[in-house]
Amino acid sequence: MPRKIDIDHNFKGVKVLVYGVQNDVGNVVIIVRGPKVNQILREKGKVAGVWTNVTNLKVKDFYNYYSISSTTELERINNKSLLENLEVGLDNINFQPVKSRNILSFNDAMGLKNEALRLMQSKKLYSENTNEILYWGETLFKTFIEFPKNISKGVYNIDLYLFNDGQLQSFQSLPIIVDKVGFEEFVYNSAHENSL
Repeated sequence: MPRKIDIDHNFKGVKVLVYGVQNDVGNVVIIVRGPKVNQILREKGKVAGVWTNVTNLKVKDFYNYYSISSTTELERINNKSLLENLEVGLDNINFQPVKSRNILSFNDAMGLKNEALRLMQSKKLYSENTNEILYWGETLFKTFIEFPKNISKGVYNIDLYLFNDGQLQSFQSLPIIVDKVGFEEFVYNSAHENSL
């Protein structure tokens, strides 16, 4: 049965303990991913002395939350293509711009991606913490994942990876449900069901 986080009017965020047993040699990586959403990224600039949106970029399937903890620096896993395919690490999150009137160069799109990552980190919705997984003895490990007060409702996945010699040795995924309760649920549902 999936775990659950309830958001009510007193919700100020929560830390969730994630722990496990490591039976094999290797590096543990724990990633919590929120639901994917479509985002519009806007770049501001001055036009005729007035600040305005100069570039709009729609991005599909962008995680609304992403937190990674690991026992080592990700570079030490030593398999960049595997990390990219698994979206392990902020730099490896898929960034899928939707074609629009604004034709962006690759460098412009990557600049907007980096700005989006900085924005999500400033909102505490994205984090990357190496060497944050602690061991009790030889095999038991733990880390705390912080869900800030501004998280969205949806199904989040806690993905546990074990890497050794640049290869994925094992993987496990656990769902956690974030839901609004009480008056917040009523307001949220009313706004989405009765929008103009």
